[in-house]
This record gives sequence, structure tokens and C-alpha cells, in this order.
Amino acid sequence: MAAEKELSQSTLLTLPDVPLLRVLSHLKEAEHLVAAGRASPRLGELTRANASVWRGKDVEFHDKDVMGLLRVVPPLDTLKTTWTVDPGASKKKWSLRLPTRSVHGVPEYPRYKGIVSVGGSCASELSVWSSARTKACLASLIWELAPRLRHLEVSQLGLGLFLHYLRDARHLESLRVSGGDTHKQGSPCTCNAEPWPQQEVAAVAGLLPRLRAVSVSGVHSERDVEVLRLLLLAHRDLERLSVLASRAQSLVVAVVAALRRMHGLEDVRIDLRSKASLNCPVYWSLMVNDLAVALARQPRLRSLVLLADPRKLSLEVFREAHPAALELLVVAGDAVFCACCTYVLEREEPPDLTELVSVLQDLVRQATSPLHVVYGEMQFYCWECSQYFVENVRWRMFARHSEAETDCQLCGEAAAVAKAAVDDHKNGIKWSHRFRTIQVV
Repeated sequence: MAAEKELSQSTLLTLPDVPLLRVLSHLKEAEHLVAAGRASPRLGELTRANASVWRGKDVEFHDKDVMGLLRVVPPLDTLKTTWTVDPGASKKKWSLRLPTRSVHGVPEYPRYKGIVSVGGSCASELSVWSSARTKACLASLIWELAPRLRHLEVSQLGLGLFLHYLRDARHLESLRVSGGDTHKQGSPCTCNAEPWPQQEVAAVAGLLPRLRAVSVSGVHSERDVEVLRLLLLAHRDLERLSVLASRAQSLVVAVVAALRRMHGLEDVRIDLRSKASLNCPVYWSLMVNDLAVALARQPRLRSLVLLADPRKLSLEVFREAHPAALELLVVAGDAVFCACCTYVLEREEPPDLTELVSVLQDLVRQATSPLHVVYGEMQFYCWECSQYFVENVRWRMFARHSEAETDCQLCGEAAAVAKAAVDDHKNGIKWSHRFRTIQVV
């Protein structure tokens, strides 16, 4: 009788950890596993500490109570934000404040909409949808999660705003920032936010000891450019730098100034197509030459991507900036020019690429590494008249082998890098890519 009574009073929580984990592994849906973790602090600790129970399940799911969700999934290391247009949001300036805390010291957050994915690395990735109404809350979320983040992707938040909340992001390794996109109607800008004092931003910029990769795309304000300059100057040990953002002269100047202080870059991607290259070609030529000198000081540089107008591109960039380790070089230029654009000259005649192609082929011949050079002609987008031409890119890949050789890993990597650079520059627009391999002998 005593044994039957004890059996009738036993529950799942009376089981030891190993048998209890076996029971949890039989839950078919990720939502059921989350519900179990929330039902009991002990179950929550088990689901959080044992990524194995998430295997074989649909690990992507929607959940509004994000903070409660993070207490039962494996530790978070990646945060991604995606902007959604909110036509009802106020356009007045606003300030960000740290979230209020309950009597137990727990931040009080609204309920977010997002997705949590548990990857093969046994870490969680959180994707959150944000709008103008929830932007302040999102910055607070960054502040709360900063101590555990290794990777952060932010969309439509001013650099000076969210950078203030990364004081405790000691483990942050990569930072990806995408701004507005001028071709989208109603696309929000980051200029309607109150900036943080520059000295505060400069102090925080140097508090990311593990930061090794920075990526910036989209359209950014001059204030964001200044914050980016401070961030880059504070981190000379970057390994990957991608600045495929607006065609602002000050942005390229800031990047070139930062490159002079760096010596360990392995991957560099820069958009050189500024209005200054047309309005002030002499000054721009000097700036591009400075870039060539800075790139030549990167002995570990393996991959280089340049978006540039081939008519204004100084060939010294390639003649001087050719580190021995370079294996991938991607150059993409505009091939078609908008007929109604007011400042683009020589609209009728395409640029003469004979000398550029010759220089690129010589680089392949003279390289000590198995260098692959890819040149692409992008269709031109006019940000003044907001008209697109056919969205495609024609790529020519120069290599020492013929097109018949299909098992070259560098060919596949070069194509992937070229596609990613163009898509990042256009904020995720999927272009049509056509590749043709040309053997250099």
C-alpha cells in the first residue's frame, strides 16, 4: 500500500535529471519544450543547459514573450533585428532610457515578436522585428543582452544610440549595421533620434575587446559616420571590415583613415562610388591612392571587394595594394547610367575597360597565390529619380585555370563573395548574377 501511495504521488519532477531529460527529448514540438521549461524552474534549467533535447525539432518558432523565452532556451549568442515600417509611428525626436526594474531587479519589458533558433553550436539566435514604436524598447533589449552576445545585427538604429548600450558587451565579436535604403518608399531614417554625447560614444567604442568584424550597409547620417570613425579608430585588431553603405565622401574618408592604423585585416569590402569621384576627381584620386597605400600594409589580406566607378578608379589601387596573401579580388562597377540623373556625366557611352581588364589579368599572372579576380558590371540605380534598370550583374572571373575546371573551391568562394557584396550594398535585393570564367595564361 505504501509503495502504491508513493507511486501515485510521484510526478515528473521527482525523476532524476537523466530520466527527466529522456522524457523531455520525446516532446515533438519546440513550443511544447518551451512550455515545459516555463512550467517549472527545474525544467527550465534543464532545457537551457541541454541543447541535445532540441535536436530533431522545429527549432524556429514565434514567441512574443522573448525575455521569458530566453530563460528556457540554450544561452543566446546572436541577436538580429529586422525593421518593419510602422506608418502610425510618431516622427518626433525621442530619447532612449534604460528599462525600469521590478522589485526583484528584473527589467520590465514589453512583449516582442521574434524567432529563436537553436543552432548546431548549441547556442541560441534571437531575431526580433522592430518598428518606430518599439525602437526604444529594442535598444533596451540590446542593453540587457549585451553581456552574453557574440554577434549583433542591427537594422535602422543609429550607431550612436545602440552603441551606448554595449558597455558590457565584452564578448562581442562581430557587429553588423544596416541603415535605411533610399529606393524604398517610406523607408525610415535614423536621423529622428536624440544623439548621445560624443565623448560617451567614444568611451564605449573602446570597450569591445573581442570585436574582430564590422559591417555597415545602407544609408547613414553624418552623425553615424562620425560614430563609425570612432569605433574603427578604437579597434585596430579588426580582421574583417565591410563598408558597403551610402556614397558619402565622409564615410570613405573615415574608413581610409582607420585603415592606416590597422595591420591585421583579412577581408575588406568598400564602396568607393562617392559623388566626390565625379565632382572633385583630383581630390578623389588622392583619396584612392591613400587607400592603396593602406591596403598594401595589410600582409594578411586575403579577400578584397571594391565597388567603384571604373571611369574614376585609379589603377594604382591594384598595382600597389597587392599583398602576397590575396586570393580573392572582386571589383564591381556601374555599366548603365540613368538618363534622368542630373549629375552623372557621359551617360551615353559606356566606360572603356580595356586598361582595367589588362591590369586585373596581370595581377593573376604575377600573383604568388592562386589569385582569382572577379569583375562585375552592375546596372545603375539613380537615388534621385528612384528608377531601376534591369537588376542583373555580369561577372567575368579571371583565373589560371579554364572554365572546364569545376572543382576549384576558390571559384565558388569568389562567386559567393561577389554576390554577397552586391546584395549587401542593395540591402538584400536579390540580383541576377551571370558568371563567365576566363583563363589567364
